[in-house]
Amino acid sequence: MYINLKIPIFLRYQFDCKDRKRSSNQEPTKKRRKLLENINSVPDLEDQWYLRAELDNIQAAVDDDDIDEKLPWKRKLKFKEIIIPPEPLLRVNPIRSKRGLPDAFYEDPELDGVIPVAQGCSRARPYVKMTMKQKRSLVRRPENESNPTFSERDETAIRHQQMASKDMRMLQRRLLTSLGDTNNDFFKINMLKARKKMIKFARSRIHGYGLYAMETIAQDEMIIEYIGQKIRSLVADEREKAYERRGIGSSYLFRIDEHSVIDATKRGNFARFINHSCQPNCYAKVLTIEGEKRIVIYSRSIINKGEEITYDYKFPIEDDKIDCLCGAKACRGYLN
Repeated sequence: MYINLKIPIFLRYQFDCKDRKRSSNQEPTKKRRKLLENINSVPDLEDQWYLRAELDNIQAAVDDDDIDEKLPWKRKLKFKEIIIPPEPLLRVNPIRSKRGLPDAFYEDPELDGVIPVAQGCSRARPYVKMTMKQKRSLVRRPENESNPTFSERDETAIRHQQMASKDMRMLQRRLLTSLGDTNNDFFKINMLKARKKMIKFARSRIHGYGLYAMETIAQDEMIIEYIGQKIRSLVADEREKAYERRGIGSSYLFRIDEHSVIDATKRGNFARFINHSCQPNCYAKVLTIEGEKRIVIYSRSIINKGEEITYDYKFPIEDDKIDCLCGAKACRGYLN
């Protein structure tokens, strides 16, 4: 419901007069403000040429005797050009600094940290949404992510583990010679424990955390068993959807066959930290022990101490692509 108020004619006339007075008083200030803004800004060479020509025309039309009457500035002026500084020189190879320091794109050291814009102004540049791969490429990664350091405690643990694994293998050989049954499941289970290599997880250059070798691993040697909760394929599909709803982006589901999947999302070991690579140094092998299938990771080539352990996830091809960040020479660009 609206109330319609009728204003008398004389009041309307007074309001109109006030508005007219107010607008007439404000007009010179607005014009003056715009004029000052134009004067304060540095004109380009073309504008300076027009200003010089206009000034010469105005002063040429006035005689020397009439300068005080016809020229507001009471004398003849000389136009002085404003020298526009040249554009700063760009580096051929910009310096990509580390540890959070500004990048150097220009030759002038005072312009360190200033990013050049092709359009001349960042506001004139249209907004283009970056892909996830472009965003991740802009994130600075620590230097020690690709080469993890090993402390004295790690070195001591490596020596003790190597001695313990040697003793375990000697004991196994004695039992094998005494029993003579090499196909016994007991020995297969002990082999998975005795042949496990010294590894550790640390920050990865590829994504999040990764698995690193704490000792040199020869070719075709067992590294670690992929441990997790064994579930059916239908349950794995439902869990994958539930993990996505909860915001768990990383997938720790490893398929054994058409019917079984190992889920290491909440129950697992260090093997869940193995990152993907299009040129991996490991491969997976399914072993049957006591009638149960297990996934074991083997080395594809010689893995040096401190090198990251990688594996090809072999995701099925889908329309929704997942960017690959392995950085290998033969990188496919996508995981799927």
